Amino acid sequence: MGTFLNLDISGKIELKFLWKHIWFSILWILGLLLVIFRIDIFLLEDLDKSYNWLRVLLPTVYVILFIVTLVLVKWYYKFALLFYPILLLFWFIPKTVLSKGKIYIFGSYVNWVYTKIKNYKLTIAHLLLLVVTILLFLTIHASWVKWLFLIILSYLYLRFVLKFIKDSFSPPSLFGADLEGFFLKTLQPDEANKTHWLDTFVKQKEDEKFDAIVKRERQLTRLIMANYTLELVSKNINGFRGRQAFLINWAFESGIFLLFSILFFTFVNIQLYHLSALNFSYSGHHVNFDFFYYTLKKMTFGDIELIKPLTVVARCVEIACYFILGIFTIGILTSVVLSLKQEKVNENIKLATEVCRTQTRQVAVYISRNFGTDLESAMKEVKSIDEALKNLRKIIDKIF
Repeated sequence: MGTFLNLDISGKIELKFLWKHIWFSILWILGLLLVIFRIDIFLLEDLDKSYNWLRVLLPTVYVILFIVTLVLVKWYYKFALLFYPILLLFWFIPKTVLSKGKIYIFGSYVNWVYTKIKNYKLTIAHLLLLVVTILLFLTIHASWVKWLFLIILSYLYLRFVLKFIKDSFSPPSLFGADLEGFFLKTLQPDEANKTHWLDTFVKQKEDEKFDAIVKRERQLTRLIMANYTLELVSKNINGFRGRQAFLINWAFESGIFLLFSILFFTFVNIQLYHLSALNFSYSGHHVNFDFFYYTLKKMTFGDIELIKPLTVVARCVEIACYFILGIFTIGILTSVVLSLKQEKVNENIKLATEVCRTQTRQVAVYISRNFGTDLESAMKEVKSIDEALKNLRKIIDKIF
């Protein structure tokens, strides 16, 4: 599973893992085409009625292939197949595209997680709001539910757009303002001497079932690995030069923004049509596919004869679609200009390095105070520590 998740396109590839990726991708692409866009009906609409059995055969064959794949693969690949689009979007593509600057996306993820945890009440509220409205949308087929879902979805999408605008006009950095504030706080004198995180990390309940010698060894192992991680992170960050990496990272984030925007406006237009056919002049037969095509054309200032917005709401959505393309273009141009300025990145590197060094000193003091030894002696005391550190280095090298 590890090799499957960490497939390296630029290196030596094990074909069995590559074929799994290809097959999982094919299954999901076919599934989306059949379920959402009903590509089977689109392809077979000109056939004589005597070929109606083909319209049943294609979805049936797909379902059989999907089920057979689920049955034949091991249990962890079953989860990989079921959640493959999420893995593809948030792991496989970023890992491959950002092979020269993974630290940017790593910093983005860390900052995103930290922000969500810091504002956990708002995060929980938004999540509950989304889940409840999705459940209502799927179970109650009433107009007011569809309007409610569109309003909630538009609110969340607006927040997403505002974040994109804010990030577009911010200078390149390894982490956001929230995480930077947290790091600065750890460097304050009253914070630097505190070892709450070490106590939590080192003293774990599972150690209580071991004798004193084994317990000491396990806790020292954790301290040594924490120290080694801090040193490696500091070294990797200081060796990072990221103008090209920033541009690659921003191209990826812009692609995500464009993808979510296309999906959002496609969904909104389809729901507006279902709410009232008077919202659009529509002369086609494949609603989902035609409105997807309509959204793509609108985002490139194009037009199609099949669909014309008629009402004020439909035309406002069309205007918003044009506006989003403008934001996307400005975001790209601004990020290219700002990529020339790396002062904030250098400040982040210095700050992260100082934090690592401060925490390293804390680890040394903690070992001396609680175990009556120094780091070098502790490494000699712990068995098999070299192998553990080698494995840890491999993990950190993959991140950075």
